Amino acid sequence: MAVITLPSSLYMLRGDHFYGHVGETFWLETAQGPLQLKLVNVRIGLQPLFSGTERCPFTLTFISPPGDYSSCTGGMMNLRHKKLGLVQGPFIAPCVGDIHPSWGPGQLWSATFT
Repeated sequence: MAVITLPSSLYMLRGDHFYGHVGETFWLETAQGPLQLKLVNVRIGLQPLFSGTERCPFTLTFISPPGDYSSCTGGMMNLRHKKLGLVQGPFIAPCVGDIHPSWGPGQLWSATFT
């Protein structure tokens, strides 16, 4: 299975890099060890937020298995995916929101790129 090389800079990432991977497993590298996440949604904005850039903001929403995540407050952590490889240092944190029944029970996590 080939690994797709993502841009090395977070600023070069686009929502389209992730859109085809909804439903797939990612691994979040936390201080407590790797945490399995499933990408459940990619939302892409309609236009760039800043002049001089072409990237539309996007948000990745993940769900982790049910558990106690009180020690995971969020922060800049690495994400890994078997095809995409390493995404270095996005800010990702637990969040609240409606959990779609097809996602199953768990804790929502979110990473927003502006």
